[in-house]
Amino acid sequence: MTSEFLFDAWRGIKLLLRSCPCHNYSDYTQISMVIKGTIDECRRMINASIGGYYVNGTTTKVKKIIED
Repeated sequence: MTSEFLFDAWRGIKLLLRSCPCHNYSDYTQISMVIKGTIDECRRMINASIGGYYVNGTTTKVKKIIED
């Protein structure tokens, strides 16, 4: 599996989920898929922005960081 930059991973996941509106993936699962698909530098940036490991933050806060 190749890693992507955050913007590309987030855009790809949003397009995929829009094409299947009945996906039933929780916000946490969506965020996890994006973060696990990004390069290490992006993961470190998200974790630093959240003030720890991303799973310790609220999904709303993590999604806002990713979108910003």
